[in-house]
Amino acid sequence: MKTTALLPALLALIVLASSCGYARNVRDDFLDIGTFAIGGVSPIKPSANGSEPQAAGFLPPAFGLYVQATDFFQAGALYKNTVDLEWDRRGYGIVADERYKAGFLFMNKEVRINQSPIYMNDYKTTGNNKDGWREHLDGLRDPIYCKPAKTLLFNDKVGGGDSSCNLPAGLRLNDVGAEPHDSRLYLGWQDWETFSVELGISEPFFFHTGIYLRAGFDPSQIFDFFVGLFCIDLYTDNAYDYWTGELLYQSDDS
Repeated sequence: MKTTALLPALLALIVLASSCGYARNVRDDFLDIGTFAIGGVSPIKPSANGSEPQAAGFLPPAFGLYVQATDFFQAGALYKNTVDLEWDRRGYGIVADERYKAGFLFMNKEVRINQSPIYMNDYKTTGNNKDGWREHLDGLRDPIYCKPAKTLLFNDKVGGGDSSCNLPAGLRLNDVGAEPHDSRLYLGWQDWETFSVELGISEPFFFHTGIYLRAGFDPSQIFDFFVGLFCIDLYTDNAYDYWTGELLYQSDDS
């Protein structure tokens, strides 16, 4: 009986907590720990804009293996063009995702990602109340590579040079005018320690279908989540005020 009586109280506590900024920030910090995606491409790809569907071709575009151990060690090559059910740190939903990745050990790598949201949350789309949060983290540029603190939106590039870096121009590794596909810190400097595995499987014989899988985590985000439980915003990546639940950052365009 006592247990039964506690259930409504526990449910009420969960509902109350979900409406406050503290719970939202803790949730976002927890989601930042990892990434996971599962997707595929069928023989005939439906059109997103109502035009005629397109053929995926005799070789479904999902093949390769790419392993990353932090942003500076990687091995493999992967290309895929699929529709994914995706959890990408604090962003999640359904997305059309085309990406190419290639690299070996600590040498230069190439990363190109182009995403078109189908049904994603506000962290993975624009024109919403997270625009100010994005502007804030974009302004927190790494002084060496000139990359934003966190990148969640991908549109065929992963950032380039920026004049907001603090180091003298001669010391920057990704200065103004750098190639737009420069791939270092492509997730943002706060997530450079990400370990991940990506696999694309193309089956051209029976079902003419491709499958994509991704899984990864960032150990540094585990510590950020832990200190966030004590209301310490180590990375200043909170989107909400802890107590009022109001947004911390407003867009310059709002």
